[in-house]
Amino acid sequence: MARNYVGITGCTTPLEVEQVLDCFNENGFSMESNHVPMLGFLISPRNKDPSWHSARYPQLEIFDPLIEMAYGRAFVTIHIDEKATSAWEEDLYYLLEKIKQAGCIDGIQVNVMHPKLEDIKKLRDKLIIMQYSTDYLSKNVDQAIDEFRPMARYIDYALIDPSRGAGIEIDVQNCIPHYKELRWNLGLRVGFAGGLNPENIEGMVRSIIEGADTRDFCLDVESGVRTNNQLDIVKVKDYLHALSNVIHE
Repeated sequence: MARNYVGITGCTTPLEVEQVLDCFNENGFSMESNHVPMLGFLISPRNKDPSWHSARYPQLEIFDPLIEMAYGRAFVTIHIDEKATSAWEEDLYYLLEKIKQAGCIDGIQVNVMHPKLEDIKKLRDKLIIMQYSTDYLSKNVDQAIDEFRPMARYIDYALIDPSRGAGIEIDVQNCIPHYKELRWNLGLRVGFAGGLNPENIEGMVRSIIEGADTRDFCLDVESGVRTNNQLDIVKVKDYLHALSNVIHE
């Protein structure tokens, strides 16, 4: 069942997973809270190359312990990108076959621009999060929703994300009309990502609550809790503490 979540994306080691889970717990986020903790693990077709390394993407052989540690304590998601190949869904299934704990993955976030509908249908054994980025946000709301509607039948979440991991800040005023159509017209859970960080999260969430007149939304952060491209656990602590002040009011 799709639920609202607060996400931290980009853990790459068991220590980081444990530290982030502790931060969630310390700030009142659990699988019993209104907003459940989400851990997002980045995966790429480039993971097929054992010599490829990234500060944000775990090595393929480390996915099992990461997923095992997080399962049952958070909404466990993997976020697939399309880099290096257009056959991203084939690469995803190849990579999932290499992960023994793949059955413990709760959701898949598809960070692919305009994926084919038939490829999304193949993933329906998991909850699906689809990025709703600038190619939709730059359009008239009615036009954007009409274009997104066929996809909405086969996904569970739309993530309003102008950033795509680059730290570009959300324009809340522009995003709220899209949120309302996605949530109440298409019936999707809706999240916000992009430019969130410990300094702006409280004000940003207050603006979303005021504009949407609800706390019925998800949040995800990646770049905003990193220093020199490495996960910064102090920033994670500060971010979740500031967020808890407003989301739990």
